[in-house]
Amino acid sequence: MAEYDLRGEAVVRLGPDYAVAARALPGGAEVIGFLRQENGEWTAQQLASSELAGPNGVQMVSYGGETGEEWNTFVYGVAAREVSRVVLEGRLGEGGQVIGGAWVVALRERDLGPRDIHWRFLSARGGVLASGSGITP
Repeated sequence: MAEYDLRGEAVVRLGPDYAVAARALPGGAEVIGFLRQENGEWTAQQLASSELAGPNGVQMVSYGGETGEEWNTFVYGVAAREVSRVVLEGRLGEGGQVIGGAWVVALRERDLGPRDIHWRFLSARGGVLASGSGITP
């Protein structure tokens, strides 16, 4: 995590040996996957990276076919300072907490497209600050 300058609360544990985290980049965001190897060491790999315009940006990567993976879709982005959490309507996923201006939600479903994603940006009190569908440029 130190290599990517990530705070601990940015990490979304998806199992004992797998986690993901999002981090804000100048003009965008990226998702990093962490996998524990058999020797107990953790390795990191960039899963996605996108340029995002505006204060609340949404992107996604979704793997199709027989991936053999439990987690196949990652919806992620950046959020304005007043946003505390991002939720995906009608989807059971893990994550969504905004940390350092970035967020990620991991889903088990494969081969999802932008039309399948309906999101809400929430304040710390649960109020809807923005909502919409799909990805943003």
